Amino acid sequence: MKFAQLIGGLLDREGGYVDHKADKGGPTKYGITLKTLAAYRGHDVERGDIRWLSKSEAEDIYEANYFIAPGIWLLPELIQPVVFDMAVNMGPVTAIKLLQRVIHKLGSPIVVDGHLGPHSYQSAVIACNVYKADVLRSICLARKEHYRNIVDNDASQSVFLTGWINRANHFLTV
Repeated sequence: MKFAQLIGGLLDREGGYVDHKADKGGPTKYGITLKTLAAYRGHDVERGDIRWLSKSEAEDIYEANYFIAPGIWLLPELIQPVVFDMAVNMGPVTAIKLLQRVIHKLGSPIVVDGHLGPHSYQSAVIACNVYKADVLRSICLARKEHYRNIVDNDASQSVFLTGWINRANHFLTV
């Protein structure tokens, strides 16, 4: 799947500038946090930098750091959109660990390390070929469980739970 096919929907889900008091990432635009923007630019940034972030730069950040660098672009097309969305929403390492746990539970003994090596790719391909849409459903269920665990451990994050669950469910209907 091409990055251009994924980014529009992602940016729609992430939305424009938001500075929610409960968001531990601080202000965001298109889902890009201060920390993410500073790392990408290689220097400190301020709230105004987030407010004036261009859609084009957000796309560049997502393509480089959330699609290409973690290797999501190599995953089977069936699961690529949901894993990319999870990488953006929860970080690439956490998203990949979640994927690896699902694949492991489906019977492929892989190391859950948050990195997509050759064995993880091969296992993902096999799981998608054998279990088809069940892989996608299993990922979405695990994703919702992950969000519920966040809220169980930090009630201040409960304000985001409905949105997170809806975001996971989106991939069951596409």
